[in-house]
Amino acid sequence: MAAQGFFLATKALGCDNLPLDPREINRAMKYADKTMSEKKIQAWVDRYFPMLYWKEDVSHSMKRAEKLEYAKLPQLYPHEFLYLISNAVSRLDYVLPISNPAE
Repeated sequence: MAAQGFFLATKALGCDNLPLDPREINRAMKYADKTMSEKKIQAWVDRYFPMLYWKEDVSHSMKRAEKLEYAKLPQLYPHEFLYLISNAVSRLDYVLPISNPAE
């Protein structure tokens, strides 16, 4: 399910890998029914950025590079996304306590 979320998000963006932008990463997590705050994603990126596997010239993998502001951003590869999403919380864990009418 998580890998499908990654590939659906990259297909929607028109790129091979996910741009290293917290908004886009969170949007991809929603496909897998997971969530994480943008601040936590950014903290994860800041902490693990030197260890991420990306190349500086990523514009060749973007089909719509001129239209996107992500053309020069590093990209998140599928195995890195799976590591990040394994630490994410299910969206249902947030929704059920809020919408419980019995309480």
